[in-house]
Amino acid sequence: MKDLGSRFAIIGLTFGAVLLSAMGCEYAPARAERDTLNRDLYPQVSLHENLRGAIVVADVIEESGPPFRVTVALRSKTSTTDRLVQYRFIYLDASGSPIGDEAGWLSARLPARTEKFIKSNALDYGAKDWRMEIRPAR
Repeated sequence: MKDLGSRFAIIGLTFGAVLLSAMGCEYAPARAERDTLNRDLYPQVSLHENLRGAIVVADVIEESGPPFRVTVALRSKTSTTDRLVQYRFIYLDASGSPIGDEAGWLSARLPARTEKFIKSNALDYGAKDWRMEIRPAR
């Protein structure tokens, strides 16, 4: 009877070890998927999701330069209060790679129902494209 108990213990321990090792495989890192979004359709100005519907892009003026210059007209849709945001521009070379160091965030006050023009220019003459990111002020 003693042998039967130790056999059950060994079988139980073995089963537990196999179960734990199988569970460990479940958390293996997943392979990254390739983005299928057409780069021509990618929005130049991207808003943090908390700002969607609250800010609109009224106009964009691009000057190919050199240097490459961009003016973006933003308008807050709020009726009574100003909105504080942070933004940054990222300039890209002909192959779509960012140029230079990552840009720092700048602050802007968007008056209620009023257009605000934000201007930027690339510091590198190789800039061919741009992106603007906007998030709530921190």
